[in-house]
Amino acid sequence: MHKAQVSSFRGVLERDRPSMARLGAIRHHWGLIAVIVAMCTTVAVNYSLTTHKRYQAQADLLVIPIADTSNVFLGTNILSDSATAPQIVGRSLQTLKVTNGVIRRLGLKMTSRQLLRKIKVSPIQQSSIVAVRARDQDPERAANIANAFPAALIQQQSADFQREIQGAVDRLRTQLRSGTVSPGEAVALEDRLAQLQSFVGASDPTLRLLSPAAVPTDAYWPRPVLSVLVAIFAGLILGIGGALLLELAEPRLLDEDELFDRVPILTRVPLARRRIAERYLHGSGSLPADLWEAYRTLRASLAAHDVGEGVPKSVLVTSAIEAEGKTMTATSLAIAMAAGGHRVVLVDGDFRRSMAGEAFGLTTPSKGFASLLSGNGRPEDALVPSPGYGERLRLLLAGDEHMIDMLEPRRIEHVLNELKGEADVIIVDSPPVMEFADAVALADAVDVVLIAVRLGHSRRDRFNDLVRFFEGHGIAPAGYIVTARRRAYGGFPPRRGEHAIEEWSRSDKSEAPVRLAEPRI
Repeated sequence: MHKAQVSSFRGVLERDRPSMARLGAIRHHWGLIAVIVAMCTTVAVNYSLTTHKRYQAQADLLVIPIADTSNVFLGTNILSDSATAPQIVGRSLQTLKVTNGVIRRLGLKMTSRQLLRKIKVSPIQQSSIVAVRARDQDPERAANIANAFPAALIQQQSADFQREIQGAVDRLRTQLRSGTVSPGEAVALEDRLAQLQSFVGASDPTLRLLSPAAVPTDAYWPRPVLSVLVAIFAGLILGIGGALLLELAEPRLLDEDELFDRVPILTRVPLARRRIAERYLHGSGSLPADLWEAYRTLRASLAAHDVGEGVPKSVLVTSAIEAEGKTMTATSLAIAMAAGGHRVVLVDGDFRRSMAGEAFGLTTPSKGFASLLSGNGRPEDALVPSPGYGERLRLLLAGDEHMIDMLEPRRIEHVLNELKGEADVIIVDSPPVMEFADAVALADAVDVVLIAVRLGHSRRDRFNDLVRFFEGHGIAPAGYIVTARRRAYGGFPPRRGEHAIEEWSRSDKSEAPVRLAEPRI
């Protein structure tokens, strides 16, 4: 018994493929991502078209601290520290006193809290400038608000400054008239009095409107282009996140990239409609031409497989779970092999769910595979010629005796060795590996193991269990037969009948021999 090298299959489970999984999630759920991006973009466009435009205007207030080294302004609240002056002014602009002054100045019908939400006061770093930004749906009102805050602060600060200056002047005059100061002190007081009198009637010297706000012509919000770009980016993030979540929640294999790439794909079979598959497996119909071409490709791939001279002597077709196409694969491969000139025996190794006989319209015989396993018969007595294919393709059906406990490698290998004298190729239709232990015993006795995988149906967890199971038993599958998610199309080959095998044989003989490279995933 010859097996493919097991070492090529070891270590498969340790391969980390998160990037391929992410790409697979995007590929599988691209429609969901597109819908989410479209929805986000639509919301952004509608918002840009329906929301009210907002305008922003900015006025700059210059803060000029006065270093009072000679104590001229002693007793006043004049700004003198250049490090803290802009911050003090910034806080003063947002006081209730200034805000109410702006409301009265502009005749606004809103509360001070509502007005404060329309402005932003920002002392500019490493400068003596305080920026006042005002935002409003009316561009002119935005400029008026931006200009009104510095004007109201300057007005109030100037009034406070004049009261303090006038108070200081009155105190100095009182001191001079008292006659209690010396001549030297009187000169100093008169000098300070002269300096203070120069500021009488003037505005606060530490504040000046550097640049008044102009009426804006362009709205700062909404920004349609920016909104759409942000919406697309957000939609992509949400869509990809949703795709990844769906991929994590999806229990089925959806893409070939999820198969382990150290095992080649020998052929890709298009998905047959359930009605066509059932009719075919019950012997009342045929398959579309592109399905037949897939099985002929499988035949060529097996001929190229390095298991000795020519095609392998014994082939097992199995799967992880039911309804993955193993019986159709085994039956169609047997027909394709027979059409290629080989003597073929198709063994129905699935005692629990025998379907190979139904595919040819045969009833279950009294003697079959179970009889040979128990030693109660000869191969020539149990083999049944297939309708339409004669001795070129014979069937070994399960039989009436379902002796499952007889399925152990030594007995199976003995039966297969006997059958090799009756056929060039033995094809075994096995039960699913992860549902019944029979497949393991059958796999240990054959030359080549094929795994049928149906995208969109095969479960990830059961498939991974199958790989681990085979690895643990030292069985290296020769390849996958992948049933794709696309539907079969095209015409139908000849119905199974007396001329079918001749027509297939003629078509095969007209082809030049081709050695197919084993495709990688």
